[in-house]
Amino acid sequence: MEHFLIVASIHILTILLFGIQYNTYAFYPATDEVVAQCCAEEYAECCTESVDFAKPLRCDGMKLGTRIDVTLCIQRAMYGEHEPMLNLTDTLCCNVFANDDNDEKEHCLTECITVMQIPALRNDKKLIRIKGCRRTNLLYKCFNRCLQWLHNRNEIEALDFEQECSIKLKMLPGKVYIGPEIK
Repeated sequence: MEHFLIVASIHILTILLFGIQYNTYAFYPATDEVVAQCCAEEYAECCTESVDFAKPLRCDGMKLGTRIDVTLCIQRAMYGEHEPMLNLTDTLCCNVFANDDNDEKEHCLTECITVMQIPALRNDKKLIRIKGCRRTNLLYKCFNRCLQWLHNRNEIEALDFEQECSIKLKMLPGKVYIGPEIK
């Protein structure tokens, strides 16, 4: 208790004497700084909510190009440019979770698309949420392969799902499927 009082006293003294507030999360810029830097005034409230609560950036009237730019700006402001961030343009890879007979309600597809729209979420947290959309997520490797393909500027050919990932991963065990045999 005594340690807490000393820390609180130092905090209050610093604010009173210098007007400086020590932020417990000092390695992250304040939300209002990020919003002022990245969002037009008309979207400030929406951006603040997205950054503060790690929610998808879905501002009424914001065009897709602007959304992508704002998302990248928020990510750079919060985490720096040292790491390529997952964002809206990577949502394309979420399609590996579509039409999965083992996930008829498309929980993984929905989670993936949602996570990709949250600019305040770090890469590792996004990947954990996508991988954790189900207990055994066999399609997660396909998702990672798609991201590698998307971020590898040397590859010019389209990603062929059937070649990279077995369609068997989307089939229900014991269900009869009609068509050519899958090897």
